[in-house]
Amino acid sequence: GDQKEQCAITAFALKDGRKLWQHKFDAAHQGVSSYMMARSAPTPVVDGTAVYVFFESGDLAAVDLDGKSLWHRDLTADYGMFQNNHGLGSSPAQTADMVLLNIEHKGPSFLLAVDKQTGETRWKTERPSGSSWSTPIVVDAGTSPQVVVSSGGNLASYDAKEGRQLWVLNGLEGNSVPSPCAVGEFIFTGARIPEFGSASEAAKSNLCVRVTGDASMPYELCWRAAKAVSDYASPVVDGEQVYFLNKVGVLYCVDAMSGETIYQQRLRAECWATPIVTEDGIYFFAKDGTTRIVKRGREFEVLASNQLWDLKNAPAPEHYREAKRGGHGHGAQQ
Repeated sequence: GDQKEQCAITAFALKDGRKLWQHKFDAAHQGVSSYMMARSAPTPVVDGTAVYVFFESGDLAAVDLDGKSLWHRDLTADYGMFQNNHGLGSSPAQTADMVLLNIEHKGPSFLLAVDKQTGETRWKTERPSGSSWSTPIVVDAGTSPQVVVSSGGNLASYDAKEGRQLWVLNGLEGNSVPSPCAVGEFIFTGARIPEFGSASEAAKSNLCVRVTGDASMPYELCWRAAKAVSDYASPVVDGEQVYFLNKVGVLYCVDAMSGETIYQQRLRAECWATPIVTEDGIYFFAKDGTTRIVKRGREFEVLASNQLWDLKNAPAPEHYREAKRGGHGHGAQQ
C-alpha cells in the first residue's frame, strides 16, 4: 500500500513459479513507500519447519511451511521505534534454535537472539548506535558458534549462546552496508568507499580474518585487499576465490587465502542485490533487470546475460504505486 500498510510472506514453487500460499498481516507501523526506502529489504531465513521474517515496521514473525502463523512480535513495542533515514535492511541470521537480528539505528541499538519455537527473547546485547544495513552471520569454526557483525567501523564477534562479546577488530570504514560472509573459520568483510574517503583506504577494510578459537588470540588478520571494494552488494566466496562488486559494476576476483587480486573486470551491471553462487556460475542481478552469469574461477567469462524487460519500455508494476512527491511518481522503477 501507499503507506506500506500490509506485510506479506509468499511461497512459490521452485520448479515452475506457481504461487503456493501467501500469509499477510497488518504492519505494526506504517510509512511512505518510496523507491529509495526499504519496502521489505530484510531477507527471510528458513529451516526444516518454518520461515522467519523481519520487516522494517518492526514486525518479526514465523510461519510454518504451509504459511500458517506460529508467532508474531512487534519489536518496536518492546524496544522503541526505529530511527533511520533509509529504513532497515539487516536480515535475520539463524542457528539451530535461534533467530538473530542486528538492530542498529540512531536510537538504542542491540543484537537480539529470539527463540525459534516461541518467539521469546533469549538474550539481548547492546550495540553502538548508528546507521547500518549489514546482516550478521553465524560462524562455526569448530568451537562454539559465534555471531559476527561487520558494521560501524568494526568487526565484532559474540558468543551465540549468551550474547557475550568475544572479540572486536576496529579501524574499518564503510562497512555498514555490505555484510560479511564466511567459509569455515575464515570471515571475509566488504566495505564501501566512505563519502569523504578514498578507494585505496576503503580496500583495507575489505579483508579476511581467521577465527582461531584461542581465547588469548581469538582471531588472526589474514589479509587486506589491495584494490577490491564493495558497495551495496556483499562479497561472496566460492571456496577458493572471493568476489567483490563496487558501485559502478567493477568485479574484483580475489584469492581467498592470499588476498591477491586475480582479475578486475567491468561487469556492466549496477547491482544492489548480493550475487548468488551456484555450481553453474555466479548470478549478478542488476537494477535494470539484467542478470549476468559469470564463470567461477580465476578467468573472467560471462556465461550468459538475460534481460527481464525492454529497457526503453519498462513495464509498470501491476499492483504497486509509488507515493507521489511534488506531483511526480516513480512507479515504473519498481
